[in-house]
Amino acid sequence: MAYSDEEINNFLELAQEIGIGRSIRELGYPKSWSTAQRWAKLRGIEVAVDELKAKAKEFHDWYTTEEVLLVAQAGMERIAEELSLNNTLSADDMKKLGDAFTKHYQVWANVQGKATNISESRTADSMDAHLVDLMNVERAKNLAKKENAE
Repeated sequence: MAYSDEEINNFLELAQEIGIGRSIRELGYPKSWSTAQRWAKLRGIEVAVDELKAKAKEFHDWYTTEEVLLVAQAGMERIAEELSLNNTLSADDMKKLGDAFTKHYQVWANVQGKATNISESRTADSMDAHLVDLMNVERAKNLAKKENAE
């Protein structure tokens, strides 16, 4: 798809402020990170690189514990961001986000050894508290929607 100069300029202006990945999510274009990077390079514009992309590029290795934790954490944060900013999610969208969050959490827990070391003396950590907070926010939204519908 061909983009107008105005669209490219708008994208690059936003990308300089918030990064390429967030700009793509916010504007819905371009379809790939590499296209956005090429636009910036062709116009001689320095664009802030997303923290996760920068870390991955620095190490060129996604298989170490630190990078896997970064990816899982970034995925969970992205899902939390979507839940907090989007009030028009359908039940299907919420289920998909919940499934995605579960997958990211399972990776995170596996890497930290929490997934296989469950005992009867469990302790809550900050991730558990964050999950409870997210669920309570969503329950409150659903209850408010239900009350408004009645």
